[in-house]
Amino acid sequence: MSDADYLSLQRLTLAHGAATVVDALDLTVQRGEIVALLGPSGCGKTTTMRAIAGLLNPRSGTIHLGGRDITHIAPNKRDIGLVFQSYALFPHLTVAENLAFGLRLRHLSAAEIAKRVEAMLETVDLAGMGDRLPRQLSGGQQQRVALARAIVVEPRLLLLDEPLSNLDASLRMEMRGELRRLQQTLGITMIYVTHDQSEALALADRVAVMRAGKIEQLADPETVFDYPSTPFIARFMGFDAVFPIVDDKLESATGGQMPYGDAGQLPVNTKALAWRPRNIVIGSGPYRAHVILASYLGDTVEYLLDTPLGEIKAATDAAAPRHPIGKAVAFDLPLAKAARLDTAH
Repeated sequence: MSDADYLSLQRLTLAHGAATVVDALDLTVQRGEIVALLGPSGCGKTTTMRAIAGLLNPRSGTIHLGGRDITHIAPNKRDIGLVFQSYALFPHLTVAENLAFGLRLRHLSAAEIAKRVEAMLETVDLAGMGDRLPRQLSGGQQQRVALARAIVVEPRLLLLDEPLSNLDASLRMEMRGELRRLQQTLGITMIYVTHDQSEALALADRVAVMRAGKIEQLADPETVFDYPSTPFIARFMGFDAVFPIVDDKLESATGGQMPYGDAGQLPVNTKALAWRPRNIVIGSGPYRAHVILASYLGDTVEYLLDTPLGEIKAATDAAAPRHPIGKAVAFDLPLAKAARLDTAH
């Protein structure tokens, strides 16, 4: 079996009662790869992870791991590690005892357990803390223990469900780096479930953006960020201005239209264009708008413009000339800075 098929989901359909949550999903993950399942609440990402872990029986489809069909194998027979948002540490056990718990279930010798626990504490930078209880640790340290407990049993696959959401911003950044370091050091295959775009982009080798139980785009982080394939993904990745092209005009969801001067340069398969606020030029260009709102954000100033297409966000460097509320301004939507979408919906 090839590494490209290390984890394989084929036509996986999952349901809660009569409601289909994931519909005929296909996904393959390479050995040693991190794939992020990214999307808003209710898109099916956590449900997919639960099925891989064996916590939910599929309505149809198959799950293969390492060449073995595990679709109907009990969770404790799948050799899969789980890290949850809540950490789920045993509060009455020390750090070392938390790590040793899964090893004892595998009937390893006391000497082997002690050796593995000590090595893992070193790996996650918790050496000397084995005798502490979880309540004596910081949030970041507790997260390291949860990771170490899942990894010390040497699972074939590690599933992480929003594991950093309980941490503050600085700790999240620190733990992102720690997760990536651990993965590269140990070569573990990971599925990372998150609704946070920055986490997915920073951690994953590939990002699967999910919507309504389907994968809408699967690509490396740079491609998903710069070249979203649909309007939904464009908006989810920060392209606030997304407009279908109708008869060489940009059209808004509210029915507003604006002739687009660069339309003749568009590839024939371009159905919509999308811009991030920082890619919209304000102060020059062929179009006219009025400033509705100006917000200072430190190194940038964000504007809300009233345009023929409706309200559009634009952002400039804080050092650029300011545009007061109520001012009539020129603006541009440069084709070179746009994401070109092959679908309008």
